[in-house]
Amino acid sequence: MIILKVKKRDLSVLCQYQAHLKNGDWLHLIQKVDDTALGYAGIYGKEIDALKLKK
Repeated sequence: MIILKVKKRDLSVLCQYQAHLKNGDWLHLIQKVDDTALGYAGIYGKEIDALKLKK
């Protein structure tokens, strides 16, 4: 499990991130952190083996 802890509510101005699925491809770039469908990286039940962080 990978957890990003943020102190600011608007992470989009600080960094963007992208997850890679084990034995799969890179998922789309995430530009915010929240509990919406576009606010986290990953697919339920699929293992993530890498993250790219961009500032």
